[in-house]
Amino acid sequence: MIFFKKPFETVIFFCKIKILMNHEFVQIVEDIHYQDSRYKVEAYVFVMEALSYTQKKFKSIKHVSADELLEGMKELLINK
Repeated sequence: MIFFKKPFETVIFFCKIKILMNHEFVQIVEDIHYQDSRYKVEAYVFVMEALSYTQKKFKSIKHVSADELLEGMKELLINK
């Protein structure tokens, strides 16, 4: 397992986006980023934030289509 240079700061960052990101998620993203660093960790966090935002629109956790997720991303960015 490879950790970021400052894992505590990474966990703090995850908490600030108001999504329940458990330790397992952090480990998975760290592993992915170690194996393929083309995408920043923040990109994975944004996708998870957008997924959560989009699911909240439906008031239940359900599968969302690519179009629904993209619309959720758009709304999330406009609201930021």
